[in-house]
Amino acid sequence: MSERIKAIVEYDGTDFCGWQRQPELVSIQERIESALEKLFQSRVRVTAAGRTDAGAHALGQVISFVNPSSIPLSNILKGSNTYLPEAIRIVDIEKVPISFNPRRDAILRWYRYCVINRSPAPVWARHFMTHIPYKIDLELLTEAIGLFEGTKNFSAFRSIDCEAERTLLTLKKFQFINRKPLLVFDLECRSFLQNMVRILVGAVTEAARGKIPLSLLREMLETGRRNNRIPTLPASGLTLMRVYYPGDIPGDDTAEMQFVYPISKS
Repeated sequence: MSERIKAIVEYDGTDFCGWQRQPELVSIQERIESALEKLFQSRVRVTAAGRTDAGAHALGQVISFVNPSSIPLSNILKGSNTYLPEAIRIVDIEKVPISFNPRRDAILRWYRYCVINRSPAPVWARHFMTHIPYKIDLELLTEAIGLFEGTKNFSAFRSIDCEAERTLLTLKKFQFINRKPLLVFDLECRSFLQNMVRILVGAVTEAARGKIPLSLLREMLETGRRNNRIPTLPASGLTLMRVYYPGDIPGDDTAEMQFVYPISKS
């Protein structure tokens, strides 16, 4: 009888075209499926909780696949990682009901976006943050972020290629942590539109440096029309931190990306 496996995956997405398989490009999905096929000596297809962009990262991507073998879970975990590149690791694994779907069954997704706010561009950990060298007004940043929490129409804050029909979403959390010189943005929602996190952080940081008025953000929320003054920030600063499922309690863990960049204690 077939059994379904749920796995937690972390990866550095710098050198990949994103999660999803693409012809003649190297994706996270292709590398994982290739590793599992070598382990099982059988074709395997994996489903993920979400598709991350080229250059984006994950500490808590969730995947599932049908186990075509009798290999024990502990050996699947160890064996699959021997075939994966150093930038990808399966860090946890468990059996789940055959009906489990990591995308449809998710009740909340937590993304983190890291900005380094200083004049010189970073060297250390530069692939895990976005550089904004301009002065950011933290009070104005707080006010801008407050416009987006709750149930809103986010149709103006997505990629032009986004085909999602449902744009009325409930953003349960949008906050920032000041870890000078880092600004760490945490966003939680059941689902996100394509490029939504990168556009939202781009919108509030542009407002906080005085490049756009808050009235423009309000207008975009009301009309659903994108304004070309709002940037889509690079994918390098984006990490999928965790995906929650029924029975999980958001906020019940202390999962945080460990900042490997020297930061102040203030």
